[in-house]
Amino acid sequence: LAKRPELDGTLGRLAAFDVAVGRWEFVPEQPPRDIIRVREENLEAAPAPSEVPEEFRCCITRELMEQPVITSDGHTYERAAIARWLEEHGTSPKTGRELPDKVLRPNHAIRAQILAWRESNGLPPLPPWEPEPQETVETRRPAQTHHTTVVMQPQGLQPLVMVHTPAGAVPVSLAPGGHMPLAPLLRSSPQLQQELHVAWSVLAQ
Repeated sequence: LAKRPELDGTLGRLAAFDVAVGRWEFVPEQPPRDIIRVREENLEAAPAPSEVPEEFRCCITRELMEQPVITSDGHTYERAAIARWLEEHGTSPKTGRELPDKVLRPNHAIRAQILAWRESNGLPPLPPWEPEPQETVETRRPAQTHHTTVVMQPQGLQPLVMVHTPAGAVPVSLAPGGHMPLAPLLRSSPQLQQELHVAWSVLAQ
């Protein structure tokens, strides 16, 4: 800018085009943020951020990492992504091979490089991160469900209902004097009540 050389190289945004004077209203990023009217020939688009280096991308999400951690397979992942994976798998998402452990260790070297890359490309800094030296991911256990199975004994014997619980199968007699009292189970399990009703209906036929 011939009349405002101090504004050369200033970054900002275009607010609107003033048709009356044929100039753009330019708002600088840094204060003072007074609107400046400039000709179009004095504007230059800011360079787009460079392509994210492959080593800065998570192997799972393919996104720029913020909390990079390394696993026993030697690869680096975004912490949240690899933690979710290891809750349900014992293999490397990169190689498919079995992992000897599920320990995550922060990759401070890669994070330092990512922070420098973000700064050089005009991206906002990341929040502070102070991870533990290592973190072990626990395997997520599948939810256990309760179900019942009616076992028809040979003729002359009382039929049983097998109530499957996390502790194992519990045999429940359909007649008094069985393996355990039936009333408490009936009060605590509407599903068992319904299945016993069906079982009695079958026996009554």
